[in-house]
Amino acid sequence: MPTAELTSTGEETPSARGLPMPALLALATAVFITSLTETLPAGLLPAMSGDLHVSESATGQTVTVYALGTALTAVPLTAATAAWRRRRLLLTTVAGFAIANTVTALSTHYLLTMTARFAAGVAAGLAWALLAGYARRLAPPHLEGRAIAIAMAGIPVALSLGVPAGTFLGTALGWQAAFLIMTGLSLVLLGWITASVPDFPGRRAGERAARQHVLRVPGVAPVLFVTFVFVLAHTILYTYIATFLDALGMGSSTDLVLLVFGAASLAGIWIVGTHIHRRLRALTVAGTLLVAAAAAVLALWADGPALVYAAVALWGLGWGGAPTLLQTAAGDAGGDAADAAQAMLVTLWNAAMAGGGIAGGALLHLFGSASFAWSTLALLAPVLAVVLGARTHGFPSHRCKDTTMELHGLLEPARLGGLVLPNRLVMAPMTRNRADAEGVPGELMATYYAQRGTAGLIIAEAATPNAVGQTYPNIPAIHAPAHVAGWRRVTDAVHDAGGRMFLQLQHGGRVGHPDNSGLHPVAPSPVPLPDTIHTPLGPQPAVVPRELTAAAIRSTTADFVTAARNAVAAGFAGVEVHSANGYLLHQFLSRDTNRRTDEYGGSIAARIRFTVEVTRAVAEAIGPRRVGVRISPGVTANGMHEDDIDDLYPALVQALAEISPAYLHIVYADPGSDLFHAIRRTWPGTLIANPKLPDVTTGDVTREAGRLVAAGADLVALGRPFLANPDLIDRLRVGAPLNPVQDQHLMYTGAATGYTDYPTLEFASQR
Repeated sequence: MPTAELTSTGEETPSARGLPMPALLALATAVFITSLTETLPAGLLPAMSGDLHVSESATGQTVTVYALGTALTAVPLTAATAAWRRRRLLLTTVAGFAIANTVTALSTHYLLTMTARFAAGVAAGLAWALLAGYARRLAPPHLEGRAIAIAMAGIPVALSLGVPAGTFLGTALGWQAAFLIMTGLSLVLLGWITASVPDFPGRRAGERAARQHVLRVPGVAPVLFVTFVFVLAHTILYTYIATFLDALGMGSSTDLVLLVFGAASLAGIWIVGTHIHRRLRALTVAGTLLVAAAAAVLALWADGPALVYAAVALWGLGWGGAPTLLQTAAGDAGGDAADAAQAMLVTLWNAAMAGGGIAGGALLHLFGSASFAWSTLALLAPVLAVVLGARTHGFPSHRCKDTTMELHGLLEPARLGGLVLPNRLVMAPMTRNRADAEGVPGELMATYYAQRGTAGLIIAEAATPNAVGQTYPNIPAIHAPAHVAGWRRVTDAVHDAGGRMFLQLQHGGRVGHPDNSGLHPVAPSPVPLPDTIHTPLGPQPAVVPRELTAAAIRSTTADFVTAARNAVAAGFAGVEVHSANGYLLHQFLSRDTNRRTDEYGGSIAARIRFTVEVTRAVAEAIGPRRVGVRISPGVTANGMHEDDIDDLYPALVQALAEISPAYLHIVYADPGSDLFHAIRRTWPGTLIANPKLPDVTTGDVTREAGRLVAAGADLVALGRPFLANPDLIDRLRVGAPLNPVQDQHLMYTGAATGYTDYPTLEFASQR
């Protein structure tokens, strides 16, 4: 069985212990079949042309039409199958090779053979776009490069061993036998994949929409440029190596030269696989220089076999790891759009292969075979320049997955309820006071949240479930049709950006004022907030709240239910019941603010009752997988004081667990506390932990998030880092510095300044 395990979210993830070798070798076999199916006709041209009754030149177009099928269909088919589960897509691709190779073997008609070869190229387009990403998902973060290297080892094996073996079998048994053997290998691989390769989900429609602009993602264009030109440079020389060697008087040694190239390529793959997780940039530079050095030797000093073999060894050593390096760089740069970046890489790769054949033929006709090495050397100059220039994006000095490793896999996918999250970082709810006077969200809020759509999940700022629950001016609400329409604009914008949203439901309780809501605040007991309240007229003394009756408590519960239904109608994936930070539900939990003597006060069971009843009612209304709960044990915000948190919160968590909400969210979680570990032991579902960060820096985020995950958190919620960094995920992915938070008063001004004007890395690089 593959080395994989299930997290508490139900997501199949790689084992932290090492690499799942049976699964990776299955992928390497798929790469071998993909590569060999393309090149196999090259060694069988005379026999194939005789049986198909066409010239060898026409038969040679079976390679061209294969590349054409890949180049024309890789991008659209990758987009069309993005929602497919990955193993299903891989099985379909391998089955496509089995069918195409069978038809090729049995066909005696040139047109049918060309059609089968085109179909094989279509399967190859899907395979190349899929396999590197699949290998990444099978491995823990710090071993992803090595996993890709193992999978991509199928390429040099196919070129150095598969092509000569296919040629030998074709000569001994007939060319049809070579293709039928490929069919048999494909059938074996279908069973191997089914037994050994874990399955992964595809992408949701919202996530796919964000990938339409993949070329705008920083770093993708340099990687694609390097891919096209590097492959073009290599192909010009590799395609015509027999012709080049003939001119040197080494035509009879072509097979041995290719064997040296293949062996050196395998060594290159091993070196890349060992070091890629830390040295992608250095390895790409080194690979380019090695191939350039080989071309220089072949251009200037190819006077004898020894120098030729030495140059070919350098060439193989530099080129062997190139597919792994470029696929990894494209995946890293593409981020959430990695599949789209891989598909474009496949298209350009095949276009470069076709272009290399054409360009090599023209060079041979115009300048002779000596021009091949010089052309390769000239093309590698811009390759090296772009790699050196793409220091921040594309080929960064510090590879993104180093940061991911520090983040304990937080940039990896996860499941939450019915959602598939692209990463495990949650944008925490933060009050921003940008709704209108009636609590209706506007376009500014839509822009703000859409800018942060790459978060694994956005939990939108607190929205009040009824009028009396309003805390401060310009707080959004969710209890009227206008509120639903306003929030719909926000969720539409976030979905268009590929994001996912929950809405926090918050009743302020005693944290309110008649100048804000027009109503007198309510609370579990008539205990006023020991502070002033911000109003349109400035800070005002808090008023003594009116104690909620049992009937009013039931009515408030019904308001939460209506608000939850409104949130779903507004396009939210779910809601978070806010029982934290000193607001109404939290006020019921504390003996200091809850001095009731009825069924909602006194004992722990009574004080947790309101939070449990609201959560249960909301879960019954919209489904538990759409509901989360936020708690803040011991937090003193809004004048709170709790003296029995070690007993109260395990009891509350146990009661909530019986409802099976999608998640529990802890504010200012302390991974070193006994209470945190007691909650983790008690809570069976997804746990979101919010750290108290010393400052908004990459180091603080990675360190504190890592501590929480190590202590058992499944997801980490961040507030200020997302507030000040719309592209927080991209910054963490490449280890870039974070924007600091602007002046605190700008958090609540109601304007775009300090809200939607924080710069992104892409913007900063253009300044």
